[in-house]
Amino acid sequence: MIYLYAATAGVSVKLAIEIYNGGGIEIAPEVRAAVPRMSYRTMKRWSRAFKLKGLTGLMPAPGNRAGSGIMDLDSELRDFTIAMLAHNHLLSSKMIFDAMVKHFTDKRLPSCGRFRGWLKRWKLSHREHFERLSNPDSHRSKYLVSLGHQHSDLVRPFQVVQFDGTPANVLCSDGRYFLTLGVDIFTRRLFAVVSRTATAAAVLLCYRKVILEGSVPEVGVHDQGQEYLALRVQASLEGCGTISEPKLAHRPDLKGHIERAAGTLVTCCLMALPGYIGRNVSERVAIESRKSFAARLGKSEIWRFAVRLSAAELQHAIDKWIDEIYLNTPHAGLGNKTPNQVMREAVAAGWIARRLPERELDILLADIGRPRVVSKSGIHYDRGTFWHDALIPHIGKQVRLCLSDDLGQIFIFTADGEFICIARCPERANLSRRAMAIAGRAGQREFLREERKKDRTHARRYPRELLEATISNRATSGAPLMPVETADAPALEAAADAVRASSKKERGAMGGPRVISASDSDARWRRYERIRDTAPAVRSEDDEQFLRIYLWSPAFAARVKFGAVA
Repeated sequence: MIYLYAATAGVSVKLAIEIYNGGGIEIAPEVRAAVPRMSYRTMKRWSRAFKLKGLTGLMPAPGNRAGSGIMDLDSELRDFTIAMLAHNHLLSSKMIFDAMVKHFTDKRLPSCGRFRGWLKRWKLSHREHFERLSNPDSHRSKYLVSLGHQHSDLVRPFQVVQFDGTPANVLCSDGRYFLTLGVDIFTRRLFAVVSRTATAAAVLLCYRKVILEGSVPEVGVHDQGQEYLALRVQASLEGCGTISEPKLAHRPDLKGHIERAAGTLVTCCLMALPGYIGRNVSERVAIESRKSFAARLGKSEIWRFAVRLSAAELQHAIDKWIDEIYLNTPHAGLGNKTPNQVMREAVAAGWIARRLPERELDILLADIGRPRVVSKSGIHYDRGTFWHDALIPHIGKQVRLCLSDDLGQIFIFTADGEFICIARCPERANLSRRAMAIAGRAGQREFLREERKKDRTHARRYPRELLEATISNRATSGAPLMPVETADAPALEAAADAVRASSKKERGAMGGPRVISASDSDARWRRYERIRDTAPAVRSEDDEQFLRIYLWSPAFAARVKFGAVA
């Protein structure tokens, strides 16, 4: 009809179709009711199908009408299927169909293949419902109504700063690390700090970076993590003039800006770095599968993920991406302006950053936990050894530490909060440990030389005689000497006999000479001289026995050696 009208009226097919849609062509009412409007592409498709298959090509596709199947018409079967998916969304269509066959014995059921096709179509047409059953967190992120605009009443930078943490999905040469992030809501300026774990020290280090590179936040928003609710973190925020605003637990939607910033950091920066291991198990397996099983068998993680970065290099790469790319990329939430552009407009409008002096800030954020003791090799912290020659006078003493945004250095303070130095780890700061050791030993020699000079000066000022006089005075001024005599006890003689018997028994058991005093030795020598001058015929048996023993004793040999025997 359209082609006939176009040929008769001498117009194009497109114009004839427009005239038909406008009601300018008279046609049977039933045809107009079946095809009220058409397009040029539809007309071409019908013409092509008619040329290929004739009238058969214009017939509708075989099959039932949509929505007329058994599962579509029986609400009880649909409810049963949804209940099975609510129990376990991983169930296959075969398992659900078998359970349906056992439960509904008196109902007409589709075949297993028909049910499989219906279930597949249902999941596609009811994505929101299936997402709610299978992954509530993902459902909240994708389908939760979000009509308002968080913090739309902000009027200046760093009025509200949100803090959060996320694992650094990049494997470093010395292990895995954690990222502590902070984002200014007004300008979307992002701050990141790499640390070993999620600790209060890492939170304070990120807070310090926000102050030194931006301004003191008026309000700090964070979750209910222990690292944020720690007393030292809360005290530091209060000391710097920041109001702490913890949000409800397990409600990431209450701090959506930092959540989205963390996702942007992972997808736009970390994925491009060597050593990326994925955000979940499936991504990690996919990354490992890029090499065959035989190739990665027995290989370490460093080889499988091409690890090349250290923690300090990871921090440098993240900071470089933020400064060069993130801060110069338009954001939809900023009206397609970049964070740097919004900051420049705020400065032009008269906004002034509120910052704290670095040294005073370090005092406010200093580690108030367990103090460290300076050893002869330096200060050991976070698998590193830090040293500075200014620590020589503090060896063996306790000091306080304050972390720096540079992993190769830390700030050292005395127990009273006095600044000492900036200690550095030679391996992380690319310094020569040998040169540091030589300089440290030379500095210690000079320090000890000065200390010995001071000690000698003090010794000359206060001579030793003062100590001897003090001891003498204490001896003469002590308790008076008392006269002593041996008490006359009834059993004294018996006790003396027991002591002598015990002494003889001990000498026999020992089998060797006993140690005697000088007075006892002289008495034995005089007895020897008396027995010697006595004729053998008149000597007693005890004298003969004493003479035989004494002549072989060490005391007699000493007397002979030194000329005591005539």
